[in-house]
Amino acid sequence: IKETEDRGRGVFAGIEAIGKGMYVCDYHGTTMPRKDGEKKMMELKESNYIFFFTDSTGEKVCIDATTGCTCHTEDVYKRKSQGRLINHSSKKANLKPVKINIDGEDHLILTATRTIEPGEELLFDYGVRKGEDGAIIDWLKG
Repeated sequence: IKETEDRGRGVFAGIEAIGKGMYVCDYHGTTMPRKDGEKKMMELKESNYIFFFTDSTGEKVCIDATTGCTCHTEDVYKRKSQGRLINHSSKKANLKPVKINIDGEDHLILTATRTIEPGEELLFDYGVRKGEDGAIIDWLKG
């Protein structure tokens, strides 16, 4: 994790390349119904880390990565949960979210879409293009 020129903090590949299809990290947080996630998003003043998806049962849910998860202490979560710090790019994404089910619980992992070179910034497409008002969000174009 280090500062980028134009995106704040970002996550970068280490000293070895990451092969196509390789697991990179989890997107950790608290899973909640979509409506609860939408409400929380409205309450947040700054950037948020809420990822919406459809779970294995077809229910629309989200992972709220703003507050932590049940599998890590708060300290470990803040230091090691890198998925929430990966920046967006619709054009240069080198990761994709993949839903997996472990012991009946859905999880999101990020996997490499191509070989990622050492030191390269990790990016994935957040899948969002417009704000609630329908206006295109400029920073999501890249």
